[in-house]
Amino acid sequence: MAEVVKGSLVEQLEVQRDNRSAAVHSSLQVEVVKDRHLLIIDDNVDHLAIYKIMLELHGFSVETTSSLKEAERLLTQEQFDGVLCDLRMPGKGGVDFWKELKTRRGLIVPRFYFFTAGLDEAVVGLEGEALELIPKTATPDYLVEKLRGGRP
Repeated sequence: MAEVVKGSLVEQLEVQRDNRSAAVHSSLQVEVVKDRHLLIIDDNVDHLAIYKIMLELHGFSVETTSSLKEAERLLTQEQFDGVLCDLRMPGKGGVDFWKELKTRRGLIVPRFYFFTAGLDEAVVGLEGEALELIPKTATPDYLVEKLRGGRP
């Protein structure tokens, strides 16, 4: 797995997460969401680090992985309230991964949300499916509201 390059945003988010008494970045509003355990799947480790820290600031419990194989293992061993998955993953897309999980006997598949870089990409493979799509450019408030089941 590639090493996370800590840019200024990642470092700021880590400080905020680790020191709750520090001033929160002006674009983030901390609101605790109890008992929300999420799995985030993205092959970009920088995205994983940012999403994890940002959602932890909002009270979510977050596991991350850059591998669909590891995600499948985690889903069989832990109970998650939701999964955020990149649509474009190496080897197989996020939607194909989700469809395969749904066919696994005895596996309870939590609600899936898919990250997308654009609407054209999101339409492929989703015909007839009511799936939650989240743009990769979404603001923290938008993302948190979506994960709470609201309509931002």
